[in-house]
Amino acid sequence: MLVTSWGMPSWVMTGKSTLSMRRLGDADKIGVLFSASWCPPCRAFGPVLDKAYEGMKAAGRKIKIVFVTSDRDVSAFNENFAHKNADWFALPFGCDAIATVKSTFGVRGIPTFAVITKTGKGYKGGRGPITET
Repeated sequence: MLVTSWGMPSWVMTGKSTLSMRRLGDADKIGVLFSASWCPPCRAFGPVLDKAYEGMKAAGRKIKIVFVTSDRDVSAFNENFAHKNADWFALPFGCDAIATVKSTFGVRGIPTFAVITKTGKGYKGGRGPITET
């Protein structure tokens, strides 16, 4: 998977631990959620994405979600990530890769949702309906 070509670091968080990005390698798609706790549209979009994610997972789809925060401090990030799906991953608060990934995907506002395919192709969306393609 060519996630590093999109500015992603070689590691991500899950819960309170870090792990190698290789753990995401069995996914056919990686969803990248750009969001923050202080953003009302982000708080509304999170549950919609979670429901779509659970539906795809139940259907046997191989997708992983990586949360990229725009929270203003580590405690807000920690609380925000604690409310995300337990299967999701995150770039840790304050890591240098956050700015790189946002720039690579051209993120101008949040929430923004992007997808990286197994072939390394990237797509950026917004907050419209979540459908599988």
